[in-house]
Amino acid sequence: MVTNNQNMIYSDYKITDCSIYRNSIFDWSIPIFIFENHKYALPAWGTFCHENGIPMNLITFDRHNDTRAPFNRIICQKSGNPDDGIKNYYINEYLIDKKNKPDSFLFEDVFQITELVSNDEQIKTAYDFGYTKSYSVIHRESAEGFEEYDRRLGYHCTYYDYNNVDWDYLFKIDNPIALDFDPDYFARREDFNSEFIKRIERIIMKTAIITIARETIFFERGKEDADFSNNEALVKLISIIEKCIILKEKEGY
Repeated sequence: MVTNNQNMIYSDYKITDCSIYRNSIFDWSIPIFIFENHKYALPAWGTFCHENGIPMNLITFDRHNDTRAPFNRIICQKSGNPDDGIKNYYINEYLIDKKNKPDSFLFEDVFQITELVSNDEQIKTAYDFGYTKSYSVIHRESAEGFEEYDRRLGYHCTYYDYNNVDWDYLFKIDNPIALDFDPDYFARREDFNSEFIKRIERIIMKTAIITIARETIFFERGKEDADFSNNEALVKLISIIEKCIILKEKEGY
């Protein structure tokens, strides 16, 4: 088991070789994976889970819920039951020869699998693969009935509208935590207010891995400040994270 993030061991083709993650930050005590399409969080979560030998609790901030069933789009194209997920015959046959489980993992295999995943299917796919053991979704769109439905399917999950977040619950989530952002969660600069920063810093201080999906098109569609850019939101996020990492290292967390 590898616990030093700077000394992770990978297969021949590893995440640090992949151009999808070219803007990621691997030399900080918390690895930060940055990419465009949200589905590419899946190989990052899988890599970290495999190398550290334990599934994570996911906390994600996103305008959208991104909790569609695994491989939903592909299964619908095959006229199957979209709720089947990895149990679907077509998907099951495809996965048989793939090393996608935490104890039998190849980045290249999971990256290939990700090409069949849409950018709103990565959360449940990661759960079903064993990379995560819970997910908490903080969102800006309607999710009425989602939590109840997912729990009936066996998922350990919580959903919060961005105006009604139970921060005390989030603060108590056990390590290791995978913290995930889609910048389209931040519709205005004001969303990076001092209260949010104070709260998110508490979570970052106990986070093991951070993933950021830029999703530039959706950011542009959802922003409310006309001159607010995706890059500006990303810089603000990285600045908050960097401050926390410096503090963690200084205080010896």
